[in-house]
Amino acid sequence: MYRLTLLDSISGQVIADELFDSKDADTIEAFLRRNLDTHKPIFIVTDLYRGYSEIFKRVFGNKVTHQLCLLHLNKLIVNDFPRKTSIEQELVKYKLLNIFYNRDLEIEFLSCLIEEETAMLQKSHKEYKAWIKEAKHLFHEFLHNLELKRRREDKNLELRTYCQRRSKTVQSWRNKTVHLLIPELKLRGCADAGHGGVPRVARFIQPGLEYK
Repeated sequence: MYRLTLLDSISGQVIADELFDSKDADTIEAFLRRNLDTHKPIFIVTDLYRGYSEIFKRVFGNKVTHQLCLLHLNKLIVNDFPRKTSIEQELVKYKLLNIFYNRDLEIEFLSCLIEEETAMLQKSHKEYKAWIKEAKHLFHEFLHNLELKRRREDKNLELRTYCQRRSKTVQSWRNKTVHLLIPELKLRGCADAGHGGVPRVARFIQPGLEYK
């Protein structure tokens, strides 16, 4: 069974919630037409199902603004990395996460460890293993302290503005952060090396897509 749900983003109230035997384009289109006014401009946030864009064009024409859910995009980034990352991989991951939320402090912390990791990689596996364990412990402690600080100040992670996100996305491609990520993850155990070897995140994070 497949569940389709429409929520009002302002009130949080459920507009429609139905179960279906199929989640094909015709089912989604009929669900939208039945529960929404297709003649009015609309702003829709969805998960990463790639068929939505074409369906929305048919139903709403040019009156729709389609946003990909940032929570899903962030999970996509994290899941494209192995559970046990190097500091270099962790830095690449946070540069990608930095597109949507302000992760400058985490990037600064990890950048300070890069040269040390390079030096440790020249030593024995046992020495590097002990070092990376301690380095990751310090980083996780740093993350925990940042979270505690936000809670004390009753703040959330700083969300990038639309213009900032577009700039960060273009910057990532120009600096080849994503281009370098593809062979890096294939070599080091990417969670998804299928689809032509392209990590899932690299198929979504590219200039021209809407991340609002």
